Amino acid sequence: MKIVLLLLFTISLTSCNSQNQLNKYDLDSVKDYALKAIKEKDSVSFMNLFDLKSTEFKASNYGAGASQIQNVISTNFKKAYKTFGNSKIEFLKYDFSDALNGGQIIDKGSFIIFVKTNGNIYRLRFPTYNEKNKDATSLMAFYFENISNECIDFKSNPYKPTMLRKKELLWNNSDSDRFDVVALRLYNLTPYKIENVKYRITISRKSDDAMIYMKTLESNVSINEGDVGEMIIEGLKGTHLGEKINEDNFDWSVDILDVMPKPSENPCKKIELLTKS
Repeated sequence: MKIVLLLLFTISLTSCNSQNQLNKYDLDSVKDYALKAIKEKDSVSFMNLFDLKSTEFKASNYGAGASQIQNVISTNFKKAYKTFGNSKIEFLKYDFSDALNGGQIIDKGSFIIFVKTNGNIYRLRFPTYNEKNKDATSLMAFYFENISNECIDFKSNPYKPTMLRKKELLWNNSDSDRFDVVALRLYNLTPYKIENVKYRITISRKSDDAMIYMKTLESNVSINEGDVGEMIIEGLKGTHLGEKINEDNFDWSVDILDVMPKPSENPCKKIELLTKS
């Protein structure tokens, strides 16, 4: 009888300890649980971090994409444990905000763990479906990203934000066959003010596909975050189209080559803050 009672007590204690391993309201618990599951390649335990079957998640804007989200989690989980291997992992910090995609997007809707291993710094990012929750009760996906590589790219490559949208080309003289004042309307969806844009513009005539104008230019322009602005294309003034200047007679394209200033919140700045003693 005593052996049976001892066995039942042991099973009960083991079950309680297992349940207490993950406390989604305790971010230290979540951090330790996630890193341990990755190190041990325990994908089953790792999936306990996510809330993909709850009524609240299913009712959210992301509920219909549960299967795709699970694939994203699985892919990044494998990437993480292959990267970590048997290496020592140094925990640096966790947060609910970071700059993504070279700094052009500020993510304030994810629980993010920053670690260092093998000389590189990584971001373990867990997007939530409820940004109001500053805990881990609404985690819905997982991304594993090398911030050290992002910093190298940020330093060596021009800043070409995809969140700077080209709206339309504007001109003032539809009755002429020469361009006069031409402007490109831009929508600045980045979280920063834009002051200078380097770009390549191409103009071709529709009637015979003739290339009329192609040149790399640079313009000073002031467009605050979230605003629509117009950038005057000085180099196009006086260019002869050979037909009336209207949208039925020519095609145009603009490639953004570089934008200044670069974001103040960026992967290099994040590394500096994370490693500051």
